[in-house]
Amino acid sequence: MSTSFPDPASSPPLPPPPPPVAVSETPSGAPRVAGRRAGDLTPTWRFLLGAAWFLAFFAYAAIWNASVQIGIGTWWVGPRAQPTTTLVRLVPFVLCLGVALCVLYNTRRLILTSALAAGLTAIGAIPDFSRSPGLGIAEMAVAVFLAIVTAASLTGRYRRAESVTMKPVTSPPLPPPLH
Repeated sequence: MSTSFPDPASSPPLPPPPPPVAVSETPSGAPRVAGRRAGDLTPTWRFLLGAAWFLAFFAYAAIWNASVQIGIGTWWVGPRAQPTTTLVRLVPFVLCLGVALCVLYNTRRLILTSALAAGLTAIGAIPDFSRSPGLGIAEMAVAVFLAIVTAASLTGRYRRAESVTMKPVTSPPLPPPLH
């Protein structure tokens, strides 16, 4: 059995190479790679922040389910006899998904957005302390968790590249070669 190889002249041409990574100069003169801005989160911290908001989504689903099971609704679920409108019920979920989308798209002020949203979740937990303290504590625990992850993500930011000035190294002259 003979194996024949295709003729290289008749094979289709290879695709062109990918374009080079865009490098621009920062005001200090240091090169900056495209997609990495000073203040942006590193990929690992972006993943962790997104995972925290993803978990918060399911934590709010569990709080909703618990409020329905015990018959005492949170302010955003409402009592069983007069539930709140669907738009109000979805407020915590829309907040979680909104921040998660900001994480996916790596928006400019991601940490500030996450901090403000964590603050809104904490404010949203306050009215439930009077109706059902257990659910209010659960909502506040979610808000504190989100605030801690947001504060911890401050450690994983890119910093502005400083210009480095290279000074010439002065060394004594070399001795003459031996013959």
